[in-house]
Amino acid sequence: MKENKWSDTEKRNARRIFNKTLQMEYNLIIEKTRDLAVKATSQQDLWEIHSYLTNSLKEINRKYDYRYSRIIQLFGELLAEGKISERELDVFSTDKAEQIRNIANFMKSAKMEGEA
Repeated sequence: MKENKWSDTEKRNARRIFNKTLQMEYNLIIEKTRDLAVKATSQQDLWEIHSYLTNSLKEINRKYDYRYSRIIQLFGELLAEGKISERELDVFSTDKAEQIRNIANFMKSAKMEGEA
């Protein structure tokens, strides 16, 4: 992938989008953990909650890497997952927005092929 230069405005917007989606992911984990905890009645249920939290937090740590060399890939993944919108990409240069869309389209088509 080609090297991208980030303007100060793009950096601020990238950080804002990154933080927003990261918080959204944490909120989903908290919500699901609450649901699991309310339904827990056994030691096994507690271990399942532990496993869920461990796996979820590992996935967040893997996915949310705020290096400018990785942020376009992340935003492509988030766009493919519907966690950010096309409109949010308007704050980036045309080239960066296009790269993000291309990654999202590739990921969507790869997922569809995998489901076929």
